[in-house]
Amino acid sequence: MAQLHMDAVDVLTFNPHAQTLNFIAGRGFRTRALQGVSIRLGQYYAGQAALERRPIYIPNLLDYREWMDRGHLLVSEGFVSVM
Repeated sequence: MAQLHMDAVDVLTFNPHAQTLNFIAGRGFRTRALQGVSIRLGQYYAGQAALERRPIYIPNLLDYREWMDRGHLLVSEGFVSVM
């Protein structure tokens, strides 16, 4: 968190059999809403970043409403941007 200047981070592991990223740890979150999250490869920005093997930076969450079915969890945490 300190090196990346982030307020919160989570760790997702890849399950090759299910082709999912699964939450295993997090730090800096206000709630437990993201615990237990499972994201398909290519789904949402985390799944897209894993599929394409590149970082994705969203400077303003409110400008990216196409993914808000899951994004409301991040907005409820008070996040403005995500990487």
